[in-house]
Amino acid sequence: MSNLTPVENKPLTIDSREVAKIIGKEHKNLLRDISTYIEQMKKANEDSSNLSTPINPSDYFIESVN
Repeated sequence: MSNLTPVENKPLTIDSREVAKIIGKEHKNLLRDISTYIEQMKKANEDSSNLSTPINPSDYFIESVN
């Protein structure tokens, strides 16, 4: 995990390709799973309007412009 990079004064990040390598998963499958997690977070926010703090996917995933 030597490729952690600061992003605009935010916590360190790691590229999804490196995560896929670390966990032994194909990158395309990791991206699919991340999309699923984001949709589940959005649905949880819709279904649980009484959440004191909504779940913000951008707290966990930052889409790259590369």
